[in-house]
Amino acid sequence: MRTELAHIAGDGAQQAQCPRCGGTPEAKGASLVCACGAAGRVVGNVIDWREVGAAQQTPDALWRMDMSAGDNARRLLRAARYCLHPVASPLSPLAWLTRARLDRYYERTRSDPALARDWAVHYLAALPHPAHMSVLDHGTGRGRNLGLLAQLGCKLAAQDIAPHADWARFPACEFQIVPPECDRLPWRTGGFDLVLDWMVLEHFAPERLARLTGEVARVLKSGGFWLVLTANDGSLAARSLRRTLGRLHPPAEVEHVAEAAGLHLVRHSYEGFYAPVFPVVFDAIRKTCAPWPLDLADYRSVLARMTPPRRRAVWVAAYRKA
Repeated sequence: MRTELAHIAGDGAQQAQCPRCGGTPEAKGASLVCACGAAGRVVGNVIDWREVGAAQQTPDALWRMDMSAGDNARRLLRAARYCLHPVASPLSPLAWLTRARLDRYYERTRSDPALARDWAVHYLAALPHPAHMSVLDHGTGRGRNLGLLAQLGCKLAAQDIAPHADWARFPACEFQIVPPECDRLPWRTGGFDLVLDWMVLEHFAPERLARLTGEVARVLKSGGFWLVLTANDGSLAARSLRRTLGRLHPPAEVEHVAEAAGLHLVRHSYEGFYAPVFPVVFDAIRKTCAPWPLDLADYRSVLARMTPPRRRAVWVAAYRKA
């Protein structure tokens, strides 16, 4: 699967699996159809498994048809609070500056070899031969990691619950859009050298986290790696993060479910800094107003180095499939 349906019917049909039942879908016209009734619309290099039109499910839609009424209500409440926020509000000059710096940062992830090299040295240190790896970016969002990995020469696949316009910048990447209620990764067994989950685990309840870990183990090759970066339940801003994210998984909890799935811890560390008071405001000002270029990765943070490891913002772990 690259940019034409012909590829979907060939290699792509073997790559894609049904996110509801795990079956192998059949190519029918511009769709992949599974025996369980699930259907994925194929548009270029994207397979969309949602049940309603993409226009109704864009991230900025007023009412998402793929969400429950309660989830929509909470989402609208968060949006209202966001618009009133002195830093995040679209009317805030600081927000304009943040967006401009953020756009420049994402462009650098796609075009700055030094940024990609430094990122790889820090995060992929435990992995042999990162170039030419087959990588799944689970919860890819705008595609920050995709740009860095593409510069390293990796073969890319990505998925999320909604598309982003920046996906068009990665024509060689295979994308799948999967509804949040689906627990299966829609990729073939043993297809990846590396799976990334970057600020994703917070969205999974403990029982769903166990199922996700099992799916990660399934799609990894023997000897493959699962690289996790997630908010730290012991950080200075843990109380605020729980209100924002809903749940934070302790490292021991994730290690337990990983071991049960056959994934063994290789490396674990803490990094980054969130302030204990008004962390969002403090972090926005710290990163937006700095004289140096914006970098969303915070592993160089001087404030973090001054903070005890267990109190830092996030924890990072690499697990290896036996």
